[in-house]
Amino acid sequence: MTLVQMRQPLLPAADLLDDLVDIHAGPPAVHVRAQRAVVTQAIQDSYQALLQPHESASLTPLERTLVAYRVAIVTNSAPLIEHYRGQLRRLGATVALVDAAERLPLDEPLPPRIVMLLQQADRLTSEPQTATRAHLTTLQAEGLSLPDLLTLTQLGAFLNFQARTLAGLQMLAEGV
Repeated sequence: MTLVQMRQPLLPAADLLDDLVDIHAGPPAVHVRAQRAVVTQAIQDSYQALLQPHESASLTPLERTLVAYRVAIVTNSAPLIEHYRGQLRRLGATVALVDAAERLPLDEPLPPRIVMLLQQADRLTSEPQTATRAHLTTLQAEGLSLPDLLTLTQLGAFLNFQARTLAGLQMLAEGV
């Protein structure tokens, strides 16, 4: 995979959560989303800012999407797993790379930088209290800048929020 392929933006989504839940099917989820239109738009804007960045950064769209895919796996969100797997395919990720990102422990054929990013995603998702300065220092040694570290942390927070919001919307859509 070339650097150009790694920096290629993802396809835009009108409203990802609505699409994943098929929110258009009817109440009560439609009403909740309509009443909270500002929040709905902020969630979509966050998705686009974090996963479809316009700025040049060393944290590539492929790496960001691998982190998203890993969080979807750790949170066991089938719709998000499928969505991010599709996004990885669109970004040109190999089957071997996607398969390796699914497994525990994280190892070959993943490059060390990817392993560290995905380990940090696991940590922020499953045991955020265990994250330390040493983890950030290791990521910096792999070439991540301070803005990249902030983006990685924001991705972790957003993706966990996204998975939980999606689960709530699915329950509303199912009438639970």
